[in-house]
Amino acid sequence: MIIKCDENMEGVRLDRFLRKKLKDTALNTIFEYIRKGKVKINGKKKKENYRLVLGDVIEIKSLEESENTEKKHYSSLRIDKDRYMKMVFFEDDDCLIINKPGGVAVHKGTGNQYGLAEVYKSIYKNENLNFANRIDKETKGLLLGAKNLKFLRYLTEKIRNNELEKRYIAVVSGIITEDEFTIDNFLETKENKVVVSDKENGKAAKAVFKKIKTIKNKYTVLEVELITGRKHQIRVQLADMGFPIAGDKKYGSRNTRGELMLLAYYLKFDNRVFQLDYSGFLELL
Repeated sequence: MIIKCDENMEGVRLDRFLRKKLKDTALNTIFEYIRKGKVKINGKKKKENYRLVLGDVIEIKSLEESENTEKKHYSSLRIDKDRYMKMVFFEDDDCLIINKPGGVAVHKGTGNQYGLAEVYKSIYKNENLNFANRIDKETKGLLLGAKNLKFLRYLTEKIRNNELEKRYIAVVSGIITEDEFTIDNFLETKENKVVVSDKENGKAAKAVFKKIKTIKNKYTVLEVELITGRKHQIRVQLADMGFPIAGDKKYGSRNTRGELMLLAYYLKFDNRVFQLDYSGFLELL
């Protein structure tokens, strides 16, 4: 079983995370697996009091019952294989990049029986397949995945060292006059929403914004380079400026119409560039 640490898991002790994840496993068994190195973080043995770091790859071995349950679940998914294979933007022996549509979750969770991670595990019959970056359910665009644990660790290290360049196209309501600006603040989650916070309670969030053009004297098209990758970061930072993303019912107006106008269109690492043509995306307005 392979799990990638997201913001909801960040800072949690390893033993407490495992107790929550493996509810049907006895506590002494969990501690035994930790001591024997059957639970590894980024390929290394850790103590039970280790606190998870964003992007950590957690590998749980020899939990046969859990693994068999997962495999049975993935293999029994009733999915339209052709639909999901059409989403594949690029792949090789190690890498899988998906052009994700809006409204599709990356991972299973509240309200989602399964996400793209579970779908592609099933299609490729590969339990080690997982995604290195994460984009919101409503956001469209490029999702970077790994077909094996070694490449997942490699990508995770790239992300941790800010060596994965991620750019988005955001269309906001209103006219922004600045050609380029940077937002560097702190964010925290309150009551199922992310809000701008102070340094003590929040997590650092930074992004660089470049104006591309205006549309209909009503919208501004921005290119956004994420320096950090916090949950809902772009949406919250722009809404806090008074320029919510068009179609954002959570951080903009509840009466706004249409799809969320946020597209993850560009990825770069190791001098490899993957880029979507966003002209069709702008036609959604």
